[in-house]
Amino acid sequence: QSLIPFAPGARQEPLQSVSSDRTSGFQIDGASDSENVYLIDGVNTTNIQNGGVGKNFQIEFIEEVQIKSSSFEAEHGGALGGVINAVPKRGSNDWHGALVMYLRSNALNANNDDRTLRTNPTLPSLNTARRLDGTPEYYMAKKDQWNGVEPGYEIRGPLFRDKLWMFSSYIPSISTTRRTTSFTG
Repeated sequence: QSLIPFAPGARQEPLQSVSSDRTSGFQIDGASDSENVYLIDGVNTTNIQNGGVGKNFQIEFIEEVQIKSSSFEAEHGGALGGVINAVPKRGSNDWHGALVMYLRSNALNANNDDRTLRTNPTLPSLNTARRLDGTPEYYMAKKDQWNGVEPGYEIRGPLFRDKLWMFSSYIPSISTTRRTTSFTG
């Protein structure tokens, strides 16, 4: 999906997405997201109910992405906008493999200064007769701690040379969240 906006006549339109996330929703040649056809290896995976992307596919398992934005074949007659086809990796006569590991964490985020100036609600006002509020102080809200690890592998090669090949891969997603709550009294 991240390659679709680079196709001629295509742009990302998150408000047209039928899903709750704002990463999908694409307008191709003026047609809405529900008028596009999404395929995985030629099999239609478009969301039947509302259109749009029906099945996400792990990028590590994709060999090629085809985006047809205009003048596509008659076999895609149901598409008014574009045809997006993700071709998965396959086996070959040579052995190939990879070990992968992805780490996402709040600790790796930039330290943007989210401080806000406010009065301390735990202290009384300085002077109620002259309407002076309490002493201003900087306040930084505590953020949730989130860590995600995705270890995985992929291996492909021949079972019987020139006749039968195999491709196997697995990338589980393991995440932890620690909620931080603060009370001011």
